[in-house]
Amino acid sequence: MNTLKSKLIKLIMTGLLVLTAFAFIACGGNQAPEDNSENNSEDDVETVNGTASIGKTQAQAEAAIEALGDYEICSKYKTVDDDEVSETTWVVGTKGDTIWASLNGSGSAFKTVGDTVYCYTSSTEDGTTTYEYNDSLPATNDIQASLNAYKSSMATWFYFAYAYDGQLTKVGPETVAGRPCTHYTYSDTAVVPGAYAAVKYDIYIDNATGLNLKVKWEAKTSSGNGSFGFEVTSFKTGDDVTAPTLKDPEPASDED
Repeated sequence: MNTLKSKLIKLIMTGLLVLTAFAFIACGGNQAPEDNSENNSEDDVETVNGTASIGKTQAQAEAAIEALGDYEICSKYKTVDDDEVSETTWVVGTKGDTIWASLNGSGSAFKTVGDTVYCYTSSTEDGTTTYEYNDSLPATNDIQASLNAYKSSMATWFYFAYAYDGQLTKVGPETVAGRPCTHYTYSDTAVVPGAYAAVKYDIYIDNATGLNLKVKWEAKTSSGNGSFGFEVTSFKTGDDVTAPTLKDPEPASDED
């Protein structure tokens, strides 16, 4: 999982495919196809992209997820690096005073009761997820801020497309996890002596909230090919959300 996260973070932070192309040169690589001129200089890098805008800002999308109140969103990642395939199931939810999140069935849950936050760890076996009490913390402002930051960090993928806002091409309406979305694409190519790269994204934006519910990414380079996908498979809100069953810890017994 650390490898997957590092790849995705590097991808998002890089942003410009041109920089990726220069990275391929630094690592070596095969010659570009014949139809990409061998006489190009570093000043002749070719790029192509669109001009459409999502129509919302990332701040508006972040506010929209907070305005949902209770929600549970389940998603899946899939990466293909040449012949290596990696899949991850991801869940984040909040209902009332309970927050929970997991990767591949293992994660954490936090329940605020009065002036105490109860902390739990989760595990999944044979499709059944169980929660075990782990610790208690005082419900201070700092602790609550940390819980909010934890929840926000698990929602990073919802804002992926905003790194490319204004450079997108609008395709049309779609549906993801039963929610109306708008499909956009982004593409870019780079060619320099000894290396080339071409990338395409398909991005699906939830019409109501502006959240990114699906990404399909494919790249072809002189160093190899790869792809990844992110897709929300279930999006529940309000009364449809059921918080995990978290058993309050037994009170400490008095011992002489």
